Amino acid sequence: MEDMASRMFITRKTLARLEKGDPGVSFAVFASALWVLGLDKDLLKIAIPEQDEIGIFHERKRLPERVRPSTSDDLDF
Repeated sequence: MEDMASRMFITRKTLARLEKGDPGVSFAVFASALWVLGLDKDLLKIAIPEQDEIGIFHERKRLPERVRPSTSDDLDF
């Protein structure tokens, strides 16, 4: 853990927070961990929303279950 933290230029405490999933840890620390582990190519997947299966799932959960059709066909602008 000490070696990993030193290669990431962070403290062991910050690395422990990252491992616990603390939302206060910056994205730069997360990216640094991926780089040290040789997984930095996975960062490209984050930038493509269509490949974010968990994000898509949560977004669909937020949608209303039932949408009523408009009662008026009047398109008065």
